[in-house]
Amino acid sequence: MRGRRLSLTDAAVIVAAGRRRAPVVTGDRDLMYVASHTGVEAIW
Repeated sequence: MRGRRLSLTDAAVIVAAGRRRAPVVTGDRDLMYVASHTGVEAIW
């Protein structure tokens, strides 16, 4: 994850989506990167 920064809010969104098995709708590249590597579907 070099050069990428994830806010506390983005991290909370990924955790909540993972727990609910729900996709995340975002245009944030860092959030999409982390979501894809944690098994959370990111839609944009």
